[in-house]
Amino acid sequence: MKQNNFELSPTLETKNLILRPLSIEDSQDIFHLRSNEEVNKYLGRQLCQSLEEAGKFINIILDSTEKAESYYWAITCRKSKIFFGTICLYNISNDKVIAEIGFELLPGYYGKGIMKEAADRVNGYAFDLIKIESIVACTHPKNKSSIQLLLKLGFVKSEETSKEYSETCGFILKKN
Repeated sequence: MKQNNFELSPTLETKNLILRPLSIEDSQDIFHLRSNEEVNKYLGRQLCQSLEEAGKFINIILDSTEKAESYYWAITCRKSKIFFGTICLYNISNDKVIAEIGFELLPGYYGKGIMKEAADRVNGYAFDLIKIESIVACTHPKNKSSIQLLLKLGFVKSEETSKEYSETCGFILKKN
Protein backbone atom coordinates (compact mmCIF):
# COMPACT_ATOMS: atom_id res chain seq x y z
CA MET A 1 0.00 0.00 0.00
CA LYS A 2 1.34 3.40 -0.95
CA GLN A 3 1.85 6.15 1.58
CA ASN A 4 1.64 9.84 0.85
CA ASN A 5 4.64 12.08 1.39
CA PHE A 6 3.17 14.51 3.90
CA GLU A 7 5.91 17.05 3.26
CA LEU A 8 4.78 17.26 -0.37
CA SER A 9 1.04 17.48 0.41
CA PRO A 10 0.93 18.76 3.97
CA THR A 11 -2.28 19.17 5.91
CA LEU A 12 -3.64 22.67 5.41
CA GLU A 13 -6.20 24.25 7.71
CA THR A 14 -8.74 27.03 7.42
CA LYS A 15 -11.36 28.35 9.82
CA ASN A 16 -13.84 25.61 8.87
CA LEU A 17 -11.86 23.04 6.91
CA ILE A 18 -9.02 20.56 7.10
CA LEU A 19 -7.33 19.87 3.76
CA ARG A 20 -5.47 16.63 4.32
CA PRO A 21 -3.52 14.32 2.05
CA LEU A 22 -5.62 11.74 0.30
CA SER A 23 -5.23 8.18 1.56
CA ILE A 24 -6.39 4.74 0.47
CA GLU A 25 -8.91 4.90 3.34
CA ASP A 26 -10.74 7.53 1.25
CA SER A 27 -11.78 4.94 -1.36
CA GLN A 28 -15.48 5.06 -0.42
CA ASP A 29 -15.59 8.87 -0.52
CA ILE A 30 -13.66 9.02 -3.79
CA PHE A 31 -16.02 6.43 -5.25
CA HIS A 32 -19.04 8.58 -4.30
CA LEU A 33 -17.40 11.70 -5.73
CA ARG A 34 -16.18 10.20 -9.00
CA SER A 35 -19.36 8.15 -9.61
CA ASN A 36 -21.68 11.13 -9.09
CA GLU A 37 -23.23 12.28 -12.37
CA GLU A 38 -23.60 15.90 -11.23
CA VAL A 39 -19.93 16.14 -10.18
CA ASN A 40 -18.81 14.65 -13.48
CA LYS A 41 -21.26 16.56 -15.69
CA TYR A 42 -18.60 18.81 -17.28
CA LEU A 43 -15.50 16.67 -16.83
CA GLY A 44 -15.72 14.37 -19.82
CA ARG A 45 -14.62 11.28 -17.93
CA GLN A 46 -16.32 7.98 -17.30
CA LEU A 47 -18.04 7.52 -13.98
CA CYS A 48 -16.16 5.48 -11.40
CA GLN A 49 -17.61 1.94 -11.39
CA SER A 50 -16.27 0.37 -8.18
CA LEU A 51 -14.38 0.81 -4.93
CA GLU A 52 -11.48 -1.02 -6.57
CA GLU A 53 -11.39 1.58 -9.35
CA ALA A 54 -11.47 4.37 -6.74
CA GLY A 55 -8.55 2.72 -4.93
CA LYS A 56 -6.56 2.52 -8.16
CA PHE A 57 -7.20 6.23 -8.74
CA ILE A 58 -5.96 7.02 -5.22
CA ASN A 59 -2.79 5.00 -5.83
CA ILE A 60 -2.16 6.99 -9.02
CA ILE A 61 -2.55 10.19 -7.00
CA LEU A 62 -0.21 8.91 -4.28
CA ASP A 63 2.42 8.06 -6.92
CA SER A 64 2.10 11.53 -8.38
CA THR A 65 2.45 13.26 -5.00
CA GLU A 66 5.42 11.07 -4.05
CA LYS A 67 7.16 12.25 -7.22
CA ALA A 68 6.23 15.89 -6.44
CA GLU A 69 4.23 16.02 -9.69
CA SER A 70 1.08 17.13 -7.90
CA TYR A 71 -0.41 18.16 -4.58
CA TYR A 72 -3.76 16.60 -3.73
CA TRP A 73 -6.01 17.06 -0.72
CA ALA A 74 -9.26 15.69 0.66
CA ILE A 75 -11.46 18.57 1.81
CA THR A 76 -13.02 17.74 5.17
CA CYS A 77 -15.03 19.56 7.82
CA ARG A 78 -12.86 20.74 10.72
CA LYS A 79 -15.49 19.75 13.32
CA SER A 80 -17.08 16.57 11.96
CA LYS A 81 -14.34 15.32 9.56
CA ILE A 82 -17.04 14.84 6.89
CA PHE A 83 -15.57 14.51 3.39
CA PHE A 84 -16.75 17.31 1.07
CA GLY A 85 -14.55 16.80 -1.99
CA THR A 86 -11.01 17.23 -3.28
CA ILE A 87 -8.69 19.96 -4.47
CA CYS A 88 -5.34 19.65 -6.21
CA LEU A 89 -2.47 21.38 -7.92
CA TYR A 90 -1.18 19.48 -10.97
CA ASN A 91 0.41 20.02 -14.39
CA ILE A 92 3.15 21.79 -12.46
CA SER A 93 5.83 23.15 -14.76
CA ASN A 94 9.33 21.75 -14.29
CA ASP A 95 10.53 25.12 -13.00
CA LYS A 96 7.48 25.30 -10.66
CA VAL A 97 6.46 28.63 -12.18
CA ILE A 98 2.94 27.57 -13.16
CA ALA A 99 0.44 24.99 -11.93
CA GLU A 100 -3.13 24.05 -12.67
CA ILE A 101 -5.78 23.87 -9.96
CA GLY A 102 -8.58 21.32 -9.97
CA PHE A 103 -11.43 20.76 -7.55
CA GLU A 104 -14.50 18.61 -7.05
CA LEU A 105 -17.26 18.95 -4.47
CA LEU A 106 -20.14 16.64 -3.61
CA PRO A 107 -23.41 18.32 -4.71
CA GLY A 108 -24.90 18.47 -1.21
CA TYR A 109 -22.24 21.03 -0.32
CA TYR A 110 -22.57 23.35 -3.34
CA GLY A 111 -23.11 27.03 -2.58
CA LYS A 112 -21.82 26.95 1.00
CA GLY A 113 -18.45 28.64 0.43
CA ILE A 114 -16.51 25.44 1.05
CA MET A 115 -14.60 25.42 -2.21
CA LYS A 116 -13.78 29.13 -2.05
CA GLU A 117 -12.31 28.65 1.43
CA ALA A 118 -10.34 25.59 0.31
CA ALA A 119 -9.09 27.20 -2.91
CA ASP A 120 -8.04 30.40 -1.13
CA ARG A 121 -5.89 28.27 1.19
CA VAL A 122 -4.39 26.17 -1.63
CA ASN A 123 -3.65 29.27 -3.71
CA GLY A 124 -1.88 30.85 -0.73
CA TYR A 125 0.14 27.67 -0.21
CA ALA A 126 1.07 27.57 -3.89
CA PHE A 127 2.21 31.19 -4.01
CA ASP A 128 3.86 31.48 -0.58
CA LEU A 129 5.45 28.08 -0.01
CA ILE A 130 5.87 26.41 -3.39
CA LYS A 131 6.64 29.80 -4.98
CA ILE A 132 4.33 29.21 -7.94
CA GLU A 133 3.96 32.42 -9.97
CA SER A 134 0.70 31.64 -11.82
CA ILE A 135 -2.16 29.21 -11.30
CA VAL A 136 -4.37 28.25 -14.22
CA ALA A 137 -7.83 26.73 -14.13
CA CYS A 138 -9.71 25.12 -16.97
CA THR A 139 -13.44 24.60 -16.82
CA HIS A 140 -16.19 23.86 -19.27
CA PRO A 141 -17.76 27.09 -20.59
CA LYS A 142 -21.21 25.89 -19.41
CA ASN A 143 -20.01 25.25 -15.85
CA LYS A 144 -21.30 28.55 -14.49
CA SER A 145 -20.68 27.65 -10.84
CA SER A 146 -16.98 26.97 -11.42
CA ILE A 147 -16.62 30.11 -13.51
CA GLN A 148 -18.24 32.21 -10.76
CA LEU A 149 -15.97 30.63 -8.16
CA LEU A 150 -12.84 31.30 -10.20
CA LEU A 151 -13.83 34.94 -10.63
CA LYS A 152 -14.47 35.28 -6.86
CA LEU A 153 -10.98 33.84 -6.29
CA GLY A 154 -9.46 36.55 -8.49
CA PHE A 155 -8.84 34.49 -11.63
CA VAL A 156 -9.21 36.28 -14.95
CA LYS A 157 -10.27 34.76 -18.26
CA SER A 158 -7.35 33.94 -20.52
CA GLU A 159 -7.82 32.81 -24.10
CA GLU A 160 -4.11 31.99 -24.27
CA THR A 161 -4.47 29.62 -21.31
CA SER A 162 -7.41 27.89 -23.00
CA LYS A 163 -5.34 27.16 -26.09
CA GLU A 164 -2.31 25.99 -24.13
CA TYR A 165 -4.06 23.72 -21.64
CA SER A 166 -7.27 22.47 -23.19
CA GLU A 167 -10.30 23.26 -25.27
CA THR A 168 -12.15 24.29 -22.12
CA CYS A 169 -12.54 27.77 -20.73
CA GLY A 170 -9.22 29.02 -19.33
CA PHE A 171 -8.54 31.26 -16.36
CA ILE A 172 -5.33 32.46 -14.73
CA LEU A 173 -4.40 33.82 -11.30
CA LYS A 174 -1.01 35.49 -10.91
CA LYS A 175 0.88 36.06 -7.69
CA ASN A 176 0.54 39.65 -6.54
